[in-house]
Amino acid sequence: MPTLSDCLKWTRREYRNFRQLNIRQRDFGKVCCSTFFSLALILLSPVALSDTLKIAVASNFYPTAMELKKAFNKLHPDIEVTLVKGASDDLFERIMGGEKFDVFLSADETHPATLERVDKAKPKSRQTYAFGRLAFLHKMGNQTEDHGHSHGKETITVKELGDFIDKHRQEVYIPDPKDSPYGKRAEDLLEAAGLFYPLNATGNIKIEDSAHDVWSNSVNKTDVFALLPASLVFHEEDDHSRDSHDVDHPYPKDDEVSLLHDNDFHRLRQEMVILNDSDSVKAAETFATFMLSPATQAYIGDHGYYPASYSECPLNTTSAGSYFSAIPYAGVLSAITSAAIAAWINRGYCRF
Repeated sequence: MPTLSDCLKWTRREYRNFRQLNIRQRDFGKVCCSTFFSLALILLSPVALSDTLKIAVASNFYPTAMELKKAFNKLHPDIEVTLVKGASDDLFERIMGGEKFDVFLSADETHPATLERVDKAKPKSRQTYAFGRLAFLHKMGNQTEDHGHSHGKETITVKELGDFIDKHRQEVYIPDPKDSPYGKRAEDLLEAAGLFYPLNATGNIKIEDSAHDVWSNSVNKTDVFALLPASLVFHEEDDHSRDSHDVDHPYPKDDEVSLLHDNDFHRLRQEMVILNDSDSVKAAETFATFMLSPATQAYIGDHGYYPASYSECPLNTTSAGSYFSAIPYAGVLSAITSAAIAAWINRGYCRF
């Protein structure tokens, strides 16, 4: 630091150079502080932080969920999603036992409602995401009888189902009624057709752990009857699942599957819920909003389900806000805001 006697000996030019150097050093310190502040805002912004979601998925919805996961990742690359497949009752027991999940996509409404009652679910997060449909898979080697002219046509009634199974006297595979809502619905359907007790007495009802197990064990059989979710045997002509599916899922021929004639008895309300143990509530709300978006609902409706009714499942403002906050491009907003703050701090000082 120059002394007073040194300053008196300076020429006018030397004094001007000293003043400019001093100003630059002071400005540099201010710019460094404001830049650090801007970076802190960006890095600490919720948008910039990565979230992870662990989602419990009923096995009937798993193939569809795998495809939706790809679409969700494109919209929200900052949220990592892990899907855990299982029967709804098994997943429910794991949640009640303390295993941490963020979202539960159940095959029914009972399990999510129970989680809500016992304070395991986030209040007001329970919503319908789809209505499931039952299908009758009937593979008989060289198929001669067509009870399923094409996927998506409601071609068989309860009576027709009963008559067809009674005529061919073949084993019928169903999901476990104790663990799977689709298994319970299949059991009820066979009872309504007057077949459950005769088939059960002769050992012709074969029970698998989950709906997906029913499908997996039926794929390579040439002669098999099965009652299972339509989503596991259903696709539209423009469906890309054959080429891009993350799981091996060869769909049956059109004449090997029939959809049950639709009524409330055959449909299952499938609900999702955000769990209280979630460490990523905002990301979970973003996923829930994605599930109810028009594009997602249209995709679900083309894959063996009826889409949820928006009148019955209104979007809430909290979820809508979360949806915007999780969009990757929202990070640009944080950056612009930070830059504006930095400019305000630096106003009038950036001279070099």
